[in-house]
Amino acid sequence: SIDFFIENSSDSEMLTISFYGGEPFMCFEQIRQCVEYTLLKTTGKKVSFTTTTNGSLLNKSIVDFIVKYDFNVMISLDGPKEIHDMNRVFNNGKGTYDIIEENLQYIKEFYPDFFKKNIIFHSYPLQF
Repeated sequence: SIDFFIENSSDSEMLTISFYGGEPFMCFEQIRQCVEYTLLKTTGKKVSFTTTTNGSLLNKSIVDFIVKYDFNVMISLDGPKEIHDMNRVFNNGKGTYDIIEENLQYIKEFYPDFFKKNIIFHSYPLQF
């Protein structure tokens, strides 16, 4: 699909590849391969990468990678902790809010410019 995309975007100076759907970082190795392959195959074009994630898997290895390749990252949150954790839980039933907050604190501390420039949030409207 990357080859098809590159071949059919010959008139474009800028290419953007987005990773989303479920939790993309569950397939981090495939994302890494896609990014490296895309950069190998594109010459003379600017390539950008984006992802939408729930943020629960943003460990040091993944964060270092997304910073290295200047990803734009959208974090999905359902609102404050008590609301978010009603909807988004791990298999063990524990809410994901605390781990997301911890992962974001790591990015903010070690990559403050990236945090300011590349992290945005998507919050779902509350249902009444």
